[in-house]
Amino acid sequence: MRFPAFSSTASTHQLLESSPIDDPGPSESIALQTRVPSSSSEASASLTQSAQKLVADISSDEDSEEEELQFRATSGDKNSTPTYREMVLRIALIAMLYYPLSIGLTFYQKWFIKNYKLPLLVVSGHYILKYIFAITIRFIYECLRTPRMRVSFRDQLRYLAPIGICASMDIGLSNWALEFVTVSLYTMAKSASILFIVAFSLLLRLERWRNSLGIETALIAAGLFLFTWKSSQLDLTGLMLVELAAACTGVRWTVSQMVMQRDDSSVRHPLDMVAHVQPWMMIPIVPMIWVFEGAEISWQSVSSFQGHYDPWLVVGLIAGGGFLAFCMEMSAQN
Repeated sequence: MRFPAFSSTASTHQLLESSPIDDPGPSESIALQTRVPSSSSEASASLTQSAQKLVADISSDEDSEEEELQFRATSGDKNSTPTYREMVLRIALIAMLYYPLSIGLTFYQKWFIKNYKLPLLVVSGHYILKYIFAITIRFIYECLRTPRMRVSFRDQLRYLAPIGICASMDIGLSNWALEFVTVSLYTMAKSASILFIVAFSLLLRLERWRNSLGIETALIAAGLFLFTWKSSQLDLTGLMLVELAAACTGVRWTVSQMVMQRDDSSVRHPLDMVAHVQPWMMIPIVPMIWVFEGAEISWQSVSSFQGHYDPWLVVGLIAGGGFLAFCMEMSAQN
């Protein structure tokens, strides 16, 4: 049997041409390792389905994240916003603490000033003690926990100085008035501070005018006038001191509301308010002491109580009133 003759070069060329696989390059090798659809329409359909699936997954993830954030915000608002019952209990607790301290301090000061004829000097001692109490508690708090807020001198001069000056004159004049009037007359006359608070609130646009507000204010004013008219215990000097103190109260609490309700205000706790306001309260009280009590002040008069020389007793009595005043201001925390 005879086979057809062929050259080695020709046979090699024929074998290469008839081979189903050529020598692949780098890119072609990668293409071969990947399964590619047979037609372009199938490839585009596959890519479209993959993109739609990816978009659906991203949308579902975003929806779940939004739902989680809304749940957290809702739960946070529920936890931070007090309920009606909590607000009522908080107000009742404040009233149970504040009013006994206020009434007790009034009777205490009436008794003390009746036997110690330097009411403005006593008030200045209260200011110093309250400042010492406040900065001491703040120092202990900062040592155990986190630093408390600080107020710049500019903000103090703009917002806290008016509060301190008005509060100092309010407290000083009120204690001075107790030397001339009874506690009952002092309490009723000092209730006129409500009228001044309403007036300054309207003036500073913290309150809107309403006819009901005008009627209520007129009824309060009429009641105060009827109480003090032809009173057998009326002392004109004491009454004028009380009304001046009531006017200072109106300015004091109106400005305090403006400061503590500002969005950027950092003075919201009574402890911080006392620590920053007490130095300003010394500014008006020192000239008043010098003018009205300077002639009576001596070491003997300052250190004596009921005619007996007992400086430690005087310091203790002043410290007792200062402690009551400090507790009364701390009980106003909301």
